[in-house]
Amino acid sequence: MTTRRAVSRTRILAGAHEILDNGVYGDLTVDALARSLSMSKSTLYKYFRGKDELVCAIVSAVCDAAESDLKQVAANERDPAKAIARICAILARHADDMPRAALLQIDRLPSLCRDQIEGTRGKIRVALEQQFARRGPGAVGAPLAATTLQASMRAAIAASAKGEYRHGRGNALRAAYGLLAPGLELPALPTLTGERHAR
Repeated sequence: MTTRRAVSRTRILAGAHEILDNGVYGDLTVDALARSLSMSKSTLYKYFRGKDELVCAIVSAVCDAAESDLKQVAANERDPAKAIARICAILARHADDMPRAALLQIDRLPSLCRDQIEGTRGKIRVALEQQFARRGPGAVGAPLAATTLQASMRAAIAASAKGEYRHGRGNALRAAYGLLAPGLELPALPTLTGERHAR
């Protein structure tokens, strides 16, 4: 059974996520969030000590979900090409779930958030590299292939976050993957079901 406290916490996180996704990092203040939720600042402070804790909760949830999905791919997918495609789909969902301001202004985030995002990106790169290496001697050099693929997709995500591609961050990544997949002999990107964040 969902408690009232859990509902309020979820509502606060969703409101903060919306502000960060639709604006810049500086737009998220306790005052702005309280106004947007028609909630008192004192109520917000019952759940979060401040903006940093709130932002870290959002980033942590997105990164933890991606890392959990990576573990499932490593444990369950036997075909390296399909595993690479699933990892890229995980990165697409990660891009969709991470607030736009967090992607564009990572340097403004609390250091704990920056470290977690970079850690998750590193785990994605390692997972890609491992799968490229599993493809065997005929495969493209695993470290180069993993780095190139991830860098291309991150560039597509950044372009979308900046408004240069107006079809969504995950779709920008999917488009970049579609351009690279034939040359890397990869299957189509799978669709992952379920939305990770509350909006």
